[in-house]
Amino acid sequence: MTDAVFLTREKSKNQASLLRLQAAGMKAISIPMIEVKPLTFEWTEKALQVDWIFFTSQNSVRFFLQKVRQLPTNIKVASIGEKTSEALENWGISVDFEPSLYETEVFLKEWSQKNAAGTNAVLLPQSKIAKPRILQFLTNLGISCFRLPLYDTVLPSEALTNLKSALASYPHFIAVFASPSAWRNFKQILDDLAFHKPFFIGSIGEVTTQAIEKDGYEVTFQPEKYQMENLIDLIIKESKNDDKKL
Repeated sequence: MTDAVFLTREKSKNQASLLRLQAAGMKAISIPMIEVKPLTFEWTEKALQVDWIFFTSQNSVRFFLQKVRQLPTNIKVASIGEKTSEALENWGISVDFEPSLYETEVFLKEWSQKNAAGTNAVLLPQSKIAKPRILQFLTNLGISCFRLPLYDTVLPSEALTNLKSALASYPHFIAVFASPSAWRNFKQILDDLAFHKPFFIGSIGEVTTQAIEKDGYEVTFQPEKYQMENLIDLIIKESKNDDKKL
């Protein structure tokens, strides 16, 4: 029987999942494995002389628009998914493109089919450690891509202590991940603690799942729609399934 669900996103993003799990009668604990740190960046009007801006996360929206308050009306905006689009709309920014599935490859394929022709340049505000997939894809199409690192993700100083305590109190758990970064930090602590007991894993989507499986672990829960609320709902549903023996 599962003792608890460990939520590993940034502290501010765990609250809704905590409440959702608790309402379903499940024990949930926030153990952030990543902390977002804004970077200093400089921009000029020339940097905004692009056809599109791609926003790939809520953090990229927040850190970019906190400094660049208003976008030129001629620039179109692409969002990788629903939550990022909501963040943009909260800033009063209209979204011109959103993919059918919130995954990078789908985003690039669907965007290029409709919008690559006539696009000369794209601005890409993103994490310092983001993979170069979008940059490479646009470059191969002959489209200039200006990458703008806005923030970095680091391991919170209290992560080791908090996870060690949680493992001692709740040895049978489900760990939930929304990014490869959170998984890597979590696994590093498990390795440091020499923790080798089996546990269940929930992954928000394909990219995170690939990172987990690459390390030899099995993902038990992955929702069809890559949103955290869908993952939490799946865990709640499966926890009531006796065959899962959670």
